[in-house]
Amino acid sequence: MREYLKRDVDDARRKALARVGVDAVCKMIFHDNLLHGDLHPGNILVTRDATRDPAVCFLDAGICVELGAKEHVHLVRVLSALMRHDGDAAGRLLCKGMDGARAMHNGFGTDEAWQRAQDSFCECMRDITSRSVEEEFFNKYSEYASRIFAEAEKCRVALEGFFVSTAVAIRVMEGVANALDPDVPIGQLALKWIASSPYVAAGLTRS
Repeated sequence: MREYLKRDVDDARRKALARVGVDAVCKMIFHDNLLHGDLHPGNILVTRDATRDPAVCFLDAGICVELGAKEHVHLVRVLSALMRHDGDAAGRLLCKGMDGARAMHNGFGTDEAWQRAQDSFCECMRDITSRSVEEEFFNKYSEYASRIFAEAEKCRVALEGFFVSTAVAIRVMEGVANALDPDVPIGQLALKWIASSPYVAAGLTRS
């Protein structure tokens, strides 16, 4: 992939490869239920499919992770809430965690202090989604993910490991795709895969 990030590569090929890369990562996460533990340009091999169109192959999958159904449903619920610009719902889901509850006080002295921390975290999530109303959430995923991580640390919200791994994979995808084609519609491409995920129905109907 590093060779294609160079500016002397044909612009049409770069644009096509940007879309292929976004589709490949989204398919891996939302349909194949896999997370590559070390995704970076050096582990993305550019090939061609049977029609000679560009394709990508992910290398060095020794620490690839497969989510269980419960983890995948929780992930889809959080991302779906973000895509709907419902920051409060996404924040509450992250605060509760996959099992719907956290340890008492979560390190705070009282329930009230923990509740205030959750409210602060959810306020940050609402701000993020209100800012993203004018654009697809995934178009600025790196910026938003950085804010989520920082606020989670401040408010002692223990994010699930698979959520962090997914965020890192999507951030890498976003960076590579934007380097290839600054106008690639990442949000539209990602939404297509989320909406057609076999886990979406379960994720949206459970509360």
